[in-house]
Amino acid sequence: MIRNSRSLPFPRSLRGGATLTEVLMAILIMSIGIVSVCALFPISIVSSIRATQLTNGKILRENVNELVHCVPELLEPPFGEPWNVNLTWKGPWQPNTIFEPNDIIWPSIPPGSLVPNPYFALRCSSPNPGRTGNVEPEWGIGSQYSDGDVVWDPIPIPNYVVDPYGFHFSGVAEQRVFGNRDAISISETISYLDFLPRRSSGPRFNQNAAVQFFAAPDSWSADVQEFPVSIVSPSPDVGSAYPNGSQITFPSNINFDNISTDPRVSRVIFSTPDGKESLVRYPVAGLGNKLEVALQIPSTFLGPARIESYSPRYTYFLTVRNNGVGVDPTITCAVVFNRQTAAFAEHAYRANFGNSEFSGDPDLIESGLDEDQVKIVWTTDEPDPFLKVGSYLLDARALVFYRIVAIRRSGNTALITLNRPVEALTRGQPGLAIMMPGIIHVYYVPLTLHSNQ
Repeated sequence: MIRNSRSLPFPRSLRGGATLTEVLMAILIMSIGIVSVCALFPISIVSSIRATQLTNGKILRENVNELVHCVPELLEPPFGEPWNVNLTWKGPWQPNTIFEPNDIIWPSIPPGSLVPNPYFALRCSSPNPGRTGNVEPEWGIGSQYSDGDVVWDPIPIPNYVVDPYGFHFSGVAEQRVFGNRDAISISETISYLDFLPRRSSGPRFNQNAAVQFFAAPDSWSADVQEFPVSIVSPSPDVGSAYPNGSQITFPSNINFDNISTDPRVSRVIFSTPDGKESLVRYPVAGLGNKLEVALQIPSTFLGPARIESYSPRYTYFLTVRNNGVGVDPTITCAVVFNRQTAAFAEHAYRANFGNSEFSGDPDLIESGLDEDQVKIVWTTDEPDPFLKVGSYLLDARALVFYRIVAIRRSGNTALITLNRPVEALTRGQPGLAIMMPGIIHVYYVPLTLHSNQ
């Protein structure tokens, strides 16, 4: 029997479709994923920058640890000029040495250590010059020491800051003091030892070397790199201030009319054509494509010359805190990224550190103040403080750093919560707080070489 094919039902397709609801749900899920991934990019960038800063800070910290042990005079206390014209700093004790009245020394520093033990200074109180003995006295916690023909009176060492970069570049009115207070009370900057002295460096370093040693080694950036056309020594310019220098001619497309002649911020590195030798010179004049340097350059240094400018990204300063007679001081290293040199960056604000019963300044009274809190106030004449969670706050009187974990601001007053209770409550005169922008981290400097402090 033959069937009629028309009587067979047409087979339905096995392929199903997506509804509009399903398509919208898929788009929603995909959008959430894309937004989540995009949100990770800025977080990862910020984390990468932070990691880079901490890595460079750690490298700089290791450099600091080695530098201060190689050059311990960097940490010499601020006595004598320019802080006190009546005292003369003479360094560590020396045997069989003549000292004058009001000369200041401190005990000999043990090998491998940064500071003497005990930690104090000694003033020559003899009415006339005298000679020390052949053997160093046994320094204890006494009131006076006889040493040959010399009589020594112990005096405390103040807290101080070692900051060559800030000393030479800071915009504060008084570089010898760390923390700008000129807008509040000029009288607070007159007695330097009563506030917070700022040292530059020891006598071994000139200004250029001191500043560069307190910055990361990669602080020089190349502005121009070009082959010199000729080097003429001595300089052919009649009447030149540096007749024993050299004049270097570069291609005509190079112009030195605006080059800085400040050796702190400008230098030129010359090299031989084979790149095996190089030397550094500092420009003293520039005109068109000609550059003049103070010291002569051998005519063989016709390889690529690199004109560089000094733009330190990572700098640091040291703080030295006196913890009392018979106790080692605390030395910290504060690493700063792109340090600002304007006066507002290190302005010191009146503050009450954790004392709910403080009444020395009506503006700083805060009955509910906890011991991990600081109240700061400022006037309309003062710069606006740098208040940011996670940044550092420095107690300028006690010389202690804290992290800011919370801020409550109202007008010209701010209540700041710190990462730990304050080490010194404000008593008597108001405290002083400095919120410097750009501090990456604060490290402790070991007092002995290769210490795990």
